[in-house]
Amino acid sequence: MRRNLAAMVVLSIVCRSLADDSTNVAAKYWPQWRGPIATGVALHANPPVTWSESENIRWKIRLPGLGHSTPVVWGDHIFVTSAEPFGDRLTPPPERDPEAHDNMPADRAQRFVVRAINRKDGSIAWEKVLREEQPHEGVHDTGSWASGSPVTDGEHLFVSFGSRGLYCLTLAGELVWEKDLGEMQVRHGHGEGSSPALYKDTLIVNWDHQGDS
Repeated sequence: MRRNLAAMVVLSIVCRSLADDSTNVAAKYWPQWRGPIATGVALHANPPVTWSESENIRWKIRLPGLGHSTPVVWGDHIFVTSAEPFGDRLTPPPERDPEAHDNMPADRAQRFVVRAINRKDGSIAWEKVLREEQPHEGVHDTGSWASGSPVTDGEHLFVSFGSRGLYCLTLAGELVWEKDLGEMQVRHGHGEGSSPALYKDTLIVNWDHQGDS
């Protein structure tokens, strides 16, 4: 009995230690929207409080397309998403919401892209086109079709483009799986922007919209 109890205590300590290690690693990075504990606070950061074109700037790069998602940081890489127009002008789909206003019409096909950027020098480590299509709705004229932030557990990167699909990739950019959840109908046609969240082995996606969820 004592032997079994001792084994249980050791196992409990090991599991607690592994969980603490995982939490501590995540706290060093920015794995999701609003950071490691979803408060917008970087617990271990010591950033500069002033900067300019020449002060406290290591590198700067231009990215194609538009994206309003939070960059996700893990290890040596920054992961960003974007929607990039291509091809000829198209007839935009009719607005579904009669109260739609101040919108940018979906009059171009878009490439929905995720990129990994090297933290040290800003070079592109890899990029992956996950979908190419004309969106079924417009977005607010200050928004974009890439507003949901990715989330990572340090092994996989989960990316939601809303109506353009949910994706799981390795941190090396290989597609593991994808799922189409259908089309959202957004109030006023102002665009989609919810970010997925991770809890243990469960990926949570907010699919709150004007249609059936």
